[in-house]
Amino acid sequence: MLCAVVAVGLQIAVNYLNDYADGVRGTDARRGSDAAGPRRLVASGIDPSRVLLAAAVTALAACSAGLVAVVITGRWWLIALGATCLLAGWGYTNGRHPYGYRGLGELAAFVFFGLVPALGTQYALSGSITVTGAAGSVICGLLSVSVMMVNNLRDLEDDAAHGKRTLMVRIGSGKGKCWCMRALGWAAGLTVVFAMPLSVYAELLDLLIVLPAEVDRERSCTEYGICDDWSWGNADWMSLAAFVSIAGCVAIATRAVAAVRHDQWRRALPLCSMTSLVAAGAFVLNACQAGFMV
Repeated sequence: MLCAVVAVGLQIAVNYLNDYADGVRGTDARRGSDAAGPRRLVASGIDPSRVLLAAAVTALAACSAGLVAVVITGRWWLIALGATCLLAGWGYTNGRHPYGYRGLGELAAFVFFGLVPALGTQYALSGSITVTGAAGSVICGLLSVSVMMVNNLRDLEDDAAHGKRTLMVRIGSGKGKCWCMRALGWAAGLTVVFAMPLSVYAELLDLLIVLPAEVDRERSCTEYGICDDWSWGNADWMSLAAFVSIAGCVAIATRAVAAVRHDQWRRALPLCSMTSLVAAGAFVLNACQAGFMV
């Protein structure tokens, strides 16, 4: 829970800082209260100092949770990692040379919204990093990048007009859409491969194959009193739930790709976010399945 507060708190703080900086610089001039698309706080007339204060409060909450986690685990070097995350969050759109204005935002999102929170959480909890954890961090990073790409593709013209040279501005809409769709595809593919072991896929397939026959046996038990001990255990149900989540991740990612291809940014953004949640759910359910097997 503490690690979740750190990750979510820092991301919210970065969003506030981005809103503050873009609003002060005038990049969000067309994203005010009367805008047809997504609105921004400073552009809507909210005092920039209040937005900056909100960023500070959420960052403080994240830091407090992080310090508690460090004290509990004794992994003091994580403080340096947290400080690096704070500096990266500030430097995205703030300061004299914000790297978000130089096409490095996607790289930072991959590292600080993907690799760092996922691997940092796993290491804080277990003291080690596994292949599955590394794959999960890459998936988080790719989906974070896809969300940023959708945002920057939507704002491409405004960003270019205000000198915000995002990666999408640098490579253009065509290549940008291609990269975004690839990120979604890679994330979905990695989820299929790593969210559940191949052996569990095989076991689940066997269970689904024999299920009709077992249903018939249950009917025989009811009608003739001939009963078997067969039943699905908790691990089996967790495997099925994980498989459904994986299939859902692929389906939602496919819809997100279609939305990006047709420039439907208002559909693409929530679909990218939903893909992240469902993919995370698949990993959690598989972990629960493994716990029931122990």
